[in-house]
Amino acid sequence: MKVIIINGRGGAGKDAFIDMCGKHAKVASYSSVELIKEAAAVLGWNGKKDLVDRKFLSDLKDLSSKYNDGPMTYLRKCHHRTSSCTDILFMHVREPEDIKKCVKEFNASTLIVRRPGDSTYGNHADDNVENFVYDYSIENNGTLKDLDKKAMAFCNALKL
Repeated sequence: MKVIIINGRGGAGKDAFIDMCGKHAKVASYSSVELIKEAAAVLGWNGKKDLVDRKFLSDLKDLSSKYNDGPMTYLRKCHHRTSSCTDILFMHVREPEDIKKCVKEFNASTLIVRRPGDSTYGNHADDNVENFVYDYSIENNGTLKDLDKKAMAFCNALKL
């Protein structure tokens, strides 16, 4: 199983890219903020992702990371759960220091998905995605068919 840490600003097409990779390989996808989103919902978050919501989620993740390394603990469980039945395990991780931890712990490669017109969101998790040197880069600058071709080429490059 190949572990890929995937990153990119909101709306860049990360989930669409993973879905298209699923046409060419067995994939699983988990986010370091899954449990954070569940906790946020308990605290009243309505599932939207405007600037205030994104900042709230980013701050909540920071608190969880400092308190008990919750996001990494969750990713460890996901890795263990999917290790025997998946060709590619995508892990959504935003912060460069967390990406480094995942690369080391899971022997992972890194991928950024970019889309023309990416904007800023007012929180470090979204706005600092470029502050890392990635192994792979996907430019989501065409049609869905173009993105599918890039997904197939990416899967082939991994030599699954």
